[in-house]
Amino acid sequence: MEMKRASRTANVPANATKVSGPCDRGYYCDEGSTIANRSKCAEDQFCAEGTTQPLACPADRALTCSSSESTSCADGSACLYDRCTGLNATVYCDDDKFQFELCASYFSAGFRNEGDVGCPKDSGCATFHKLSKTVDRLYTLNRIDTIVEIFATFVALLALFPFFDPNAIKLMNYLNLYVLMVVDLIIQAAVLTVAYEQDFENVAESIVVAGCWDFSYAFVTVDGLVNDISFIQVLGWFEFFLGIGSAVSARYEIGKGEEDRIPGILFLSIVMLLLDAAISVVDFFIFTIGAKEDFDDLTESVFAEAGVVDKFSSCVKFDRAYDPIPIQADDNCLEMPLPEEVYPRHMYVLISFACVYLLIRALLKFTPLRAVLTGVEEGLLMPASPKVSEVGLELKRRGSIFI
Repeated sequence: MEMKRASRTANVPANATKVSGPCDRGYYCDEGSTIANRSKCAEDQFCAEGTTQPLACPADRALTCSSSESTSCADGSACLYDRCTGLNATVYCDDDKFQFELCASYFSAGFRNEGDVGCPKDSGCATFHKLSKTVDRLYTLNRIDTIVEIFATFVALLALFPFFDPNAIKLMNYLNLYVLMVVDLIIQAAVLTVAYEQDFENVAESIVVAGCWDFSYAFVTVDGLVNDISFIQVLGWFEFFLGIGSAVSARYEIGKGEEDRIPGILFLSIVMLLLDAAISVVDFFIFTIGAKEDFDDLTESVFAEAGVVDKFSSCVKFDRAYDPIPIQADDNCLEMPLPEEVYPRHMYVLISFACVYLLIRALLKFTPLRAVLTGVEEGLLMPASPKVSEVGLELKRRGSIFI
């Protein structure tokens, strides 16, 4: 009797768990079984929760392969990162002159998204998609920033003309200081954050070393892209600090009477604003547009299918044979989950700005700090603004009002 009991439990996995519910996902169980993970699905089978009979995987699932041993699978598709990609590769360069897996991974970005078979996280394909998003964001943010800075400069110069109503001039100054300059600084902070999201220099170096193109013009374009991004980063810092300087000097002048203003401070604010706008125009129309055009040229080459000649002469081109269903752990035939969508890094910067602003507003409204900060502002930022009591005494002295 003891021998029978031993033979019945001999095939039960060491980590088996006794349950009264359905069989675990990735395993199958006979009817009436109390072991949730008694029998594991084979590599070519799929077992949903509660499976009693495994199902065969479809023919176009992502078969495993060895990237280190071969560049192609038995079905003829390219083997990238140990998975058959469903992409038929045509090689145009000498195999010894370029790194197949890295280059093919970059070129597979024209057919696969991040998380797909052949395009795992940190692969050349995933990196290309990230670079594409970064360049697009830089282009959009710098374009908006340039428009805002030109408009802010126009408003500041308009406010200098004496034939405008004083209230209109005051409104323009407040619009410039509290809306346009603030928006400009936030956008510029976002530009800097996005510009440093990707390590363009190392990516470019890896592409050049891998020899993914047969024509040297491609490497000149990659080099140009990296240089443009570097200039965007440097000019971005200049714009950011000029924007801060212009805002601080303009804030110092607001609230002062005509006779109390320091012409040098106002002149400094306008000069910094003009410089900021000029650098922004150069940044956008030369370097940002240049980076976008360079990357668009690379994208055309990456997306070119086999049989299509591109000016860079890419060493690998693909034709889509099928779209494989990825293998995933115990669920061998299920789709691989895409990476969770996260906010771009610059969004965290903008959210941080908003949180700090709301915290300061709350402190000003609900704590004694409000009176302290108000006193500091009156003493430092608006030294020429007379107190209400002083105005009343002066008017009483002149006989204009009775208090």
